[in-house]
Order: sequence, then structure tokens, then C-alpha cells
Amino acid sequence: MEFVSLTPNAEKLLKEIMDNRLDNGNCDTNYWSERFEGLSFAEDSSLRSTFKELSDAEMIATRWADNVPYVLTVLNNGLSYFDIKKENEKKEKKEKRADRRHDVMMLIIGAILGGIVEFLLFKFFGIGG
Repeated sequence: MEFVSLTPNAEKLLKEIMDNRLDNGNCDTNYWSERFEGLSFAEDSSLRSTFKELSDAEMIATRWADNVPYVLTVLNNGLSYFDIKKENEKKEKKEKRADRRHDVMMLIIGAILGGIVEFLLFKFFGIGG
């Protein structure tokens, strides 16, 4: 399965959701009631849009009541997102290092072969030098 990265705002909201759960893992409805209270229309729309991004990515399941999250569950994708992201970043760094080593080896081989060709041309044909 290919890792799909969330937007920075969605990552921040996922972390906020995870940080503001009760001991039993359920959402703290009081926290979310207060969080939505007093938001401007633009802020409210942005926050709801970010909730939708997390829901569409199957990171969370949300039921709304009184226009705020009433039941909010972090799903397996959400629970493991940051661990998978960290592993994916390690993998990408490793691949970049391997690519750089390959590029360096190709430069070395090119330089060696170029030197051999130049030597042969000079030695046998008096060209170059």
C-alpha cells in the first residue's frame, strides 16, 4: 500500500484529535464544543474541511450533533499515520543516499574510462594530452 501524505493542516488536526481524547479513547465532546465555539465562518469552514480530509482518508470517523463532533473515533489509519510517515521518510532518505552513491560511482567510472581513452589516444596516436 502506498503512503498518502496528509496536508499540514490535516496532520495538525489529527494530532490535536489524538491529543484530546479521553482515557478510554473516546473524543472529549466538551473540548470540541469549545473548539468550534466562536469561530468565524471561514475558520469553521476550514476546520470542517480538514475533518472531511481526515474522514475521506479513513483516519477518523465522525458523527456530528449540535453542529460539532459528538462521536469522534480515530481509526487504524489515523493511529498508525505518524509511524508510517516516519518509516516512509527513512525509506526515502535511504533511497536518496543510494541514488547519490550510484551517481558518484558513475562519475568515477566515467573518469576512469575517460582517462584510459585519453591515454590510449595519446600513447598510440599522439592525440590529446
